[in-house]
Amino acid sequence: RVQDIQARGDLRCTMSPANTLFTDSSGEDPPPSDADGFDALYCASFAAALFDESTFAGAYNRVDFSSVTSDNRFPFLQENEDQYDIIVRTTTNTMSRDIFSNATFARSNFYDGQGFLTRVADGWECFSGCAGKALSEQGARICVTSGTTTATNLLVANSNGNAIPIDFDEEGEAAQNFQDGQCDAFTSDKSTLAAFANPATDEILAQSVSREPLGAAVLDRVGDGFAELIHWAMNAVVLGEMCGISSSGAGPTTSWPECDNLLDLSGSGLTASPDGISSTAFNSMLRAIGNYDDIYNAGAGGEFAVRLPRSSNFQNQLYLDLLSNSFNNGGLIYPEVFHWTASSGYTVSTESIIPLIRNGAQKLRCGVGADHPAMATELDSNPSGFEVDLCRAVAGAILAVRLECYNDFSSHDFCEENSILDRFNVQQIDSRIEYVTVTEDDKFDKLLGANPEIDVLFARTANTIERDVKFQMDFSRPYFYDELRELHRPAGTSSATCVRGNTLMEFYARSLYGSIVECSSLDDCVSRLNADECSTYVDQGNVVYTLATTSAGLEVTTSVSPLARFPIAAGTRQGDIDMSHLVEWVVNGLVLAELHNVVDPVSDGFDCRNRDLRGEDLDEKCRLLTKNNGLAEVRSEFMVGALQLVGNYEAVWERHFDSIIPSRGGNQLACQSCRGQLYAPPWTGVDLEFLGSAPVLAPTIGVTVVMAIWALFF
Repeated sequence: RVQDIQARGDLRCTMSPANTLFTDSSGEDPPPSDADGFDALYCASFAAALFDESTFAGAYNRVDFSSVTSDNRFPFLQENEDQYDIIVRTTTNTMSRDIFSNATFARSNFYDGQGFLTRVADGWECFSGCAGKALSEQGARICVTSGTTTATNLLVANSNGNAIPIDFDEEGEAAQNFQDGQCDAFTSDKSTLAAFANPATDEILAQSVSREPLGAAVLDRVGDGFAELIHWAMNAVVLGEMCGISSSGAGPTTSWPECDNLLDLSGSGLTASPDGISSTAFNSMLRAIGNYDDIYNAGAGGEFAVRLPRSSNFQNQLYLDLLSNSFNNGGLIYPEVFHWTASSGYTVSTESIIPLIRNGAQKLRCGVGADHPAMATELDSNPSGFEVDLCRAVAGAILAVRLECYNDFSSHDFCEENSILDRFNVQQIDSRIEYVTVTEDDKFDKLLGANPEIDVLFARTANTIERDVKFQMDFSRPYFYDELRELHRPAGTSSATCVRGNTLMEFYARSLYGSIVECSSLDDCVSRLNADECSTYVDQGNVVYTLATTSAGLEVTTSVSPLARFPIAAGTRQGDIDMSHLVEWVVNGLVLAELHNVVDPVSDGFDCRNRDLRGEDLDEKCRLLTKNNGLAEVRSEFMVGALQLVGNYEAVWERHFDSIIPSRGGNQLACQSCRGQLYAPPWTGVDLEFLGSAPVLAPTIGVTVVMAIWALFF
């Protein structure tokens, strides 16, 4: 795709026709060639990278803007592939879109939430649940855009209320009808409400009823470099802010090796033909359009930052405070790692593994590191550890059965028919898993080589540009956000620092420390530390804290570099799309189960199924436990299978790290003033199971195919 776009000479970027903050301050439809909104600037950024344009005018000359309505954006992209390359139009990344829409989402560039715009004079205080005047309790008329996640969220939020939704095809139409007095409130993402609000008469209620991670989407093509380019361009914009590289010509303002890599992509994998870009593409992009903060402040002629100040939404702040070089208060703007080596790439298998595991022809082969008692230990006898539990969660999801079977296996014929699939406790599920020990030197070969030995990699592996692009790995959303920590031997006299060689940690350590001693393994590093060849050993925090509890005479120092970050994620082969999707949403599901306090997934699952049978709109907790959104080869209740084995994210953390690491730090749910990075896209709800080559209706939930197709556009 990259090659086709470059040969054509322009990037065809489609946006929302009505949102002046994101598309163009003039409100013109179609957008003008100099559209200045937040999304328009991102389109120009992508064009600058594709064509190595280093000036603002040059980048804009390479963009062809168009607009598309919310109802038809995904079909439009699929049916007009030769005319449209990318959607950048306030689009929420959801589970059903990720799986069902044949689209790949880049990392989110704006974290939003659904709210309600009302008139100050009307005195509304919330949508529901407050002591004051509530929209849902007094039959308020709510203007809403049809065919959106917004419409679905309103239905769920209003399930116990009597608000009256009034549907419109476009946001602008809904907003105008609110301003004309046809509705008591207008609901949409708060960023959209800000664009349409009259500051003199309107107010956005504080309450949010959803999470809305917005980002760009392109068609999903295995082995196509276009989606990877867009994803890493998004990361580059954020890293550019951290490095101080801007459209003003400044920077980099810090001597950090990733900043150098950002300016020269040689060796990253993104420059490889036939779909390669220039080694200076991201440097040109940042000089032409700017970094994240530049774009935020320039959007809609500066109006974007005025109406949506970064300081008022912690999620859209950097995770790192650049002035103090310390962690910010929960910002989710966090770049993945720009690091690569001289390693060559892989040609990965495209075989789908899930059917083989489900029918018993193969065990789930799970790669874990065996040198870490809190992550993975005693693999041959009594497997235990944080990452061992993640393996179990994936196996439990693949091998999940109907809810009835978890309570009374023997009383139902359909449970007996599946009796080969024992998966009701840890011992039984472990009989269906092969734990494969991997090292830093061989883990990628075992996952991606010509004869793969593992199907999923849980081995403290950070997502880097090389692993994603050159190695053709798919990564889940991070399940552990870690940083560099120091293990110190107070009695030591050496001035050297020990670090494992040929690792991401070594890449960081050489920028932070003077004298470096390379060691070959964790045990080798500790031995050298005790032999006074070094007085400090640096590694991921999870390793250092664990060693401090098991090794006498060693302590964790308070020194930490926020720049040295490790977004630890599960790795799968890009060619096995079904496994990649499954692992991604199992990780998301564990986080959402903590968010919604799922403690007894079987009991909660029965309650949710009964609500569904009564025709009630399901909240996200129920969708988590009863909807698979078309995820191939697993049951609707697949997350029940995972959760009844290991519990939610908090339970897994407490079991393995609560007594070792003093604070969850970034591994808390995203929240103000807590540093939490754990955040999952919305779990939307399609009721189809894919237990063979064709979809069949879930046996316990009656829906129509029409509803399932409609749910694609939630």
